[in-house]
Amino acid sequence: MAKHMVKCFYCGEIFDASTTPYVKPNSRRYAHKTCAQTAEENKTQEEKDRQLLENYIKKLFGINCISPKIKKQIETFRKDNNYSYTGMYKTLKYFFEIKGNSIEKANGGIGIVPFVYDEAYLYWRALWEARERNEQIDIGKFILPVREVHIEPPQRQPMKHIRKLFTFLNEEEAHEE
Repeated sequence: MAKHMVKCFYCGEIFDASTTPYVKPNSRRYAHKTCAQTAEENKTQEEKDRQLLENYIKKLFGINCISPKIKKQIETFRKDNNYSYTGMYKTLKYFFEIKGNSIEKANGGIGIVPFVYDEAYLYWRALWEARERNEQIDIGKFILPVREVHIEPPQRQPMKHIRKLFTFLNEEEAHEE
């Protein structure tokens, strides 16, 4: 097999990709499998949250990479409004998936985040509180009492004709007089 010499993205060491197990951190780079695992473990929670947000935006808009417009919006929301990456992710998820709003109206950006952030926060908070309350309740002990309801079948009443049936004989008699 031909040698495929590449440089590790994380440690910078040159290795043969045809014999050594590797992963591709992005489309053009290679890395040792072990280097990638240690780098993933060493990531901070903030970096993981940012990656989650970016992956969701890519999936949502059907794009391969984040546009500069969206990157600028993310950084602006982060610095000016002090929004977390998880908060922005959950806001977008709430607005587009739960509320069912159209992606076409977004115009290739996430500018809706500041307008919906508080509403989404209240939704996710209520969901979390409901889970917390229901976590301690054992469903096996919760049995609804059986209520038997008897409904009498309706009795059909014959229709009473309010007006007389129409006949041509009555008209002829009325015209002759």
